[in-house]
Amino acid sequence: MLSVWLFASKSLEDIRVARERFLWGFWDRDAGVKQRRNWRDFIRLFNRIKPFDIALFQITHTGNIHALGIVKNIL
Repeated sequence: MLSVWLFASKSLEDIRVARERFLWGFWDRDAGVKQRRNWRDFIRLFNRIKPFDIALFQITHTGNIHALGIVKNIL
């Protein structure tokens, strides 16, 4: 079963860099004892992304969808 995933970024430049490098990363600004459970839950959710799922790329502050893609491979 296909899923749809929404990836939000603070700027179009960040989306361009990620596309050029074929790399998306996540930063946990609040890493620490209190946040570890939530971070683990996020990683579990992220690990559910599979090839052929649909990915939408959004600019956070505008809410505009910048791109639509299909997941090709999970490394």
